[in-house]
Amino acid sequence: QRNPNDLLEKLREAADERDLDMVCAHYYKRDTRTVQSLCYELGDGTYPYIPYLHPPTEGLHEIALTGFGCVLIRRRVLETVRDSYPKGASPVGIGPMPEITGDYDNFGPDFRFFINARKLGYRLWLLADVESLHGTTLWLGHKSANLLRNPGKWADGSYPLFEERLRLQGMTPE
Repeated sequence: QRNPNDLLEKLREAADERDLDMVCAHYYKRDTRTVQSLCYELGDGTYPYIPYLHPPTEGLHEIALTGFGCVLIRRRVLETVRDSYPKGASPVGIGPMPEITGDYDNFGPDFRFFINARKLGYRLWLLADVESLHGTTLWLGHKSANLLRNPGKWADGSYPLFEERLRLQGMTPE
């Protein structure tokens, strides 16, 4: 099982109980060369935002942005962001944000969406008790990320972890 069966229910419960407009589970970037959380700390509330180095594993935390991989967004947020763009522009499209960066480099649709939603008064919350595993050459979650962050443990622990993941999927390294 890669994700809890009730993952979306937990996000919906948290959103309903606390009247949250956007709530996400934690997940990591799909890259094992540098383990990076895809949940970005709010910091002082201004760009650039920094990904968690040591993401929380419990509780509810306001964050700046995340990817679209595992997030519940209320329809009203999508519609408000959409209505703030020129007619026909997608609320989840790639585009520049010169008012934030001073240049016309493109932002990914997720980062652009969450930055614009924040400007419109919406807040994004991380339900840290819930983790969504991100598939790489292994299922990347807190346990495997901790192995990857510690070179000594990674050097000793990566191959058995890899073999175990293959075995669980009915495969061998060959």
